[in-house]
Amino acid sequence: TLRDLLIEDFEFASPEVRRILSSVKRDEPLPEDIHLLCEHVVPVGILEEMLREQHRSQRLTPESVLQFHARFYRRCLVTKQEDGRLSKNSMPPDWKPDDGIFARYTIAGFDWASDFA
Repeated sequence: TLRDLLIEDFEFASPEVRRILSSVKRDEPLPEDIHLLCEHVVPVGILEEMLREQHRSQRLTPESVLQFHARFYRRCLVTKQEDGRLSKNSMPPDWKPDDGIFARYTIAGFDWASDFA
Protein backbone atom coordinates (compact mmCIF):
# COMPACT_ATOMS: atom_id res chain seq x y z
CA THR A 1 0.00 0.00 0.00
CA LEU A 2 0.99 3.64 -0.30
CA ARG A 3 1.31 3.89 3.47
CA ASP A 4 3.75 0.96 3.54
CA LEU A 5 5.84 2.70 0.91
CA LEU A 6 5.78 5.91 2.93
CA ILE A 7 6.83 4.20 6.11
CA GLU A 8 9.67 2.32 4.43
CA ASP A 9 10.87 5.20 2.27
CA PHE A 10 11.11 7.91 4.90
CA GLU A 11 13.77 7.84 7.55
CA PHE A 12 12.35 11.06 8.98
CA ALA A 13 8.75 11.62 10.01
CA SER A 14 7.21 13.74 12.71
CA PRO A 15 5.86 11.98 15.80
CA GLU A 16 2.36 13.02 14.74
CA VAL A 17 2.81 11.36 11.34
CA ARG A 18 4.08 8.19 12.99
CA ARG A 19 1.10 8.24 15.37
CA ILE A 20 -1.33 8.65 12.48
CA LEU A 21 0.26 5.90 10.42
CA SER A 22 0.31 3.50 13.35
CA SER A 23 -3.36 4.16 14.19
CA VAL A 24 -4.70 2.98 10.84
CA LYS A 25 -4.64 -0.67 9.86
CA ARG A 26 -2.08 -1.41 7.18
CA ASP A 27 -4.66 -2.67 4.69
CA GLU A 28 -6.92 0.38 5.10
CA PRO A 29 -6.52 3.70 3.31
CA LEU A 30 -5.80 6.79 5.34
CA PRO A 31 -8.91 8.79 6.25
CA GLU A 32 -9.68 11.53 3.72
CA ASP A 33 -9.16 14.26 6.32
CA ILE A 34 -5.54 13.20 6.90
CA HIS A 35 -3.06 15.10 4.75
CA LEU A 36 0.59 14.10 4.93
CA LEU A 37 3.27 15.94 3.00
CA CYS A 38 6.76 15.06 1.85
CA GLU A 39 8.86 18.04 2.89
CA HIS A 40 12.44 18.69 1.78
CA VAL A 41 14.36 19.40 4.97
CA VAL A 42 16.59 21.87 3.14
CA PRO A 43 14.45 23.49 0.43
CA VAL A 44 15.35 22.41 -3.09
CA GLY A 45 16.10 25.99 -4.15
CA ILE A 46 18.68 26.28 -1.36
CA LEU A 47 20.24 22.97 -2.37
CA GLU A 48 20.41 24.16 -5.97
CA GLU A 49 22.09 27.42 -4.97
CA MET A 50 24.63 25.56 -2.84
CA LEU A 51 25.51 23.32 -5.80
CA ARG A 52 25.75 26.32 -8.12
CA GLU A 53 28.17 27.93 -5.66
CA GLN A 54 30.32 24.79 -5.70
CA HIS A 55 30.25 24.90 -9.50
CA ARG A 56 31.29 28.59 -9.57
CA SER A 57 34.19 27.85 -7.26
CA GLN A 58 35.18 24.87 -9.44
CA ARG A 59 34.72 22.42 -6.59
CA LEU A 60 31.95 20.42 -8.26
CA THR A 61 32.88 16.84 -9.13
CA PRO A 62 30.77 13.68 -9.33
CA GLU A 63 32.22 12.68 -5.96
CA SER A 64 31.39 16.02 -4.37
CA VAL A 65 27.80 15.80 -5.65
CA LEU A 66 27.39 12.39 -4.05
CA GLN A 67 28.84 13.69 -0.78
CA PHE A 68 26.57 16.74 -0.97
CA HIS A 69 23.52 14.54 -1.52
CA ALA A 70 24.44 12.29 1.40
CA ARG A 71 24.89 15.28 3.71
CA PHE A 72 22.03 17.61 2.74
CA TYR A 73 19.27 15.79 0.86
CA ARG A 74 16.65 14.64 3.34
CA ARG A 75 12.88 14.44 3.19
CA CYS A 76 10.56 14.37 6.14
CA LEU A 77 6.91 13.39 6.33
CA VAL A 78 4.88 16.02 8.14
CA THR A 79 1.22 16.83 8.58
CA LYS A 80 -0.35 19.68 6.66
CA GLN A 81 -0.55 21.66 9.91
CA GLU A 82 3.15 21.09 10.65
CA ASP A 83 4.07 22.09 7.11
CA GLY A 84 2.22 25.38 7.65
CA ARG A 85 4.57 26.23 10.53
CA LEU A 86 7.74 25.78 8.47
CA SER A 87 9.33 28.66 6.58
CA LYS A 88 8.92 28.12 2.87
CA ASN A 89 11.78 27.95 0.41
CA SER A 90 14.35 29.35 2.81
CA MET A 91 16.57 28.49 5.69
CA PRO A 92 16.99 30.81 8.69
CA PRO A 93 18.74 34.05 7.61
CA ASP A 94 21.98 33.31 9.47
CA TRP A 95 22.00 29.59 8.61
CA LYS A 96 25.24 27.90 7.63
CA PRO A 97 25.49 24.26 6.56
CA ASP A 98 27.40 23.34 9.71
CA ASP A 99 24.41 24.56 11.77
CA GLY A 100 22.53 21.40 10.79
CA ILE A 101 19.91 20.70 8.18
CA PHE A 102 16.96 20.71 10.60
CA ALA A 103 17.34 24.40 11.55
CA ARG A 104 13.95 25.35 10.02
CA TYR A 105 12.29 22.67 12.13
CA THR A 106 13.94 23.90 15.31
CA ILE A 107 12.87 27.49 14.63
CA ALA A 108 9.31 26.26 13.96
CA GLY A 109 9.32 24.81 17.48
CA PHE A 110 9.58 21.14 16.55
CA ASP A 111 11.57 19.82 19.51
CA TRP A 112 11.53 16.37 17.96
CA ALA A 113 13.80 17.58 15.15
CA SER A 114 16.78 17.48 17.52
CA ASP A 115 16.38 13.68 17.54
CA PHE A 116 17.30 13.67 13.85
CA ALA A 117 20.42 15.82 14.09
